[in-house]
Amino acid sequence: ACIFIGGGVGVLVLLIVLVLLLLPGSTTTTTPLTTALPFNCLTLDNPDTWSIAKKTYCCAHGGKGCPKPTTPAPTPPPPTPPPTPPPTPPPKPPPTTLPYDCSAGVANWAAGWSDAKKAWCCAHGGQGCTTPKPSLPYDCNAGFNNWQAGWSAGKKAWCCTHASRGCAPASKLCTLWGDPHVISFDQMNTNKEQAYSFYGDGDFWLVK
Repeated sequence: ACIFIGGGVGVLVLLIVLVLLLLPGSTTTTTPLTTALPFNCLTLDNPDTWSIAKKTYCCAHGGKGCPKPTTPAPTPPPPTPPPTPPPTPPPKPPPTTLPYDCSAGVANWAAGWSDAKKAWCCAHGGQGCTTPKPSLPYDCNAGFNNWQAGWSAGKKAWCCTHASRGCAPASKLCTLWGDPHVISFDQMNTNKEQAYSFYGDGDFWLVK
């Protein structure tokens, strides 16, 4: 009986060992250690509601929550420049003031004007000149009583032109007609009513 019991125990132990061997081995799951992230970028809420820190983090690590690019406002055109004013004309020169009025007191210029005024008005207006007039080449009054014999041909010609003196007499005719009537050489015209009349006998010289 002892042998049977002992043999039965051994069989039981053997069966237990076999069962244990046939059972699948236990698996050991190793969970790797992970570092907790500061933000969960996979949430389905609107990124516009995120904080600035979350937006910054998720934009850098997941491309979400990045600020939207803004379209720059168009550059306004430059302001229209004001119209160019016309050039300012140069100022008119002040009127020139003459140092003397040559029309004032001209009737008594010789005694009433100063030497400076005489000189200025003589140079600029031909008035108040004290320079004597140039002498004439001939004096047509001197020797006029004997101009035919005493004057030279040059003086006769000059005085005839400038003073109507010393002119050679024009050629004249002596006219005789009728009973008789004579227009002599010294008669200034041919008016017969002024002619000489001679009556009676006698000799009359017309030319000697």
